[in-house]
Amino acid sequence: MVLAIAQTLLFLFELPNICRMYWDSIFGPLTIQTGYIELILGTVYGCIILGNLVMLPIYYFQHPFFEQFKIQKDLPWPWLDEREHIRSRFWKLITRSMKFTLMNILMVLPPMTALKVYFVDDFLGTQMTKESIFGTDDENWPSTTKNIIDLLCLTIVNEFGLYVGHRLMHEKPFLYKYHKIHHEFKVNVIMAAQHLHVVDFIFTNAVPALLAICVVNPHSLTLFQWTIWAVVANLEEHAGYEFPWSPLRWFPFSVASDEHAFHHSKNLGCYSSKITIFNTLFGGYEEYDARHVVNKKVGGKSE
Repeated sequence: MVLAIAQTLLFLFELPNICRMYWDSIFGPLTIQTGYIELILGTVYGCIILGNLVMLPIYYFQHPFFEQFKIQKDLPWPWLDEREHIRSRFWKLITRSMKFTLMNILMVLPPMTALKVYFVDDFLGTQMTKESIFGTDDENWPSTTKNIIDLLCLTIVNEFGLYVGHRLMHEKPFLYKYHKIHHEFKVNVIMAAQHLHVVDFIFTNAVPALLAICVVNPHSLTLFQWTIWAVVANLEEHAGYEFPWSPLRWFPFSVASDEHAFHHSKNLGCYSSKITIFNTLFGGYEEYDARHVVNKKVGGKSE
């Protein structure tokens, strides 16, 4: 937890200072529309690529140090399963995941980002200027307090949209036929994060994020940090591990990675992604909590 908190402090207090030194040189030559699009797409692409590159050697070498943090210890990794049909099915899933990922982030995400920049802001009458969004002077660069408050607001609004969208995906048959594709992974690996039908991606990922950005209208620094947080949290909850040094899971009301592993294995409950508030208020923990009660009664063993 000490390491997790240290990473969080560096992210909140030191990263903005580093960004401020280079912001003008990166975004100064760009228009506000081009800069906005490149900021979002570049951050998303970078996080997805780096996240997968980091996890690949961990999966490949199976070092005991990392394996102790594996969530579903009672199940083998699918590519190591002794059953040939399980291994074959897994590699077919990975191939499909690569196709879904490329479709969603290269063909769906860019027009959704452009929609926000070119149309939504005009419709809402949002005052977007180059100085207010990319300015590094004291008047426009967000203070630490402003930055943290906007990060929290972005997270809460996005989580609400994600919770509603995700729950509807499970409860409405005409939507679940798209969402069930995401549940083809029963043992989570990082590629499962983007294993989404286009309709599912729009409904549970793109629209909640667009809603949060429109409501908060953050400075580009805040948007950059929040996009990192959102994408990395999504990748981590599908990675199959729960690392104790993660800066994403130590704070109060944070969603544990094993909640999403439970969601994939049982195909119910645990609809939130990053914070527990909406699961607690509106439901989603009934089966998850019942499982823990049963496990406690039988000495920590699985049902």
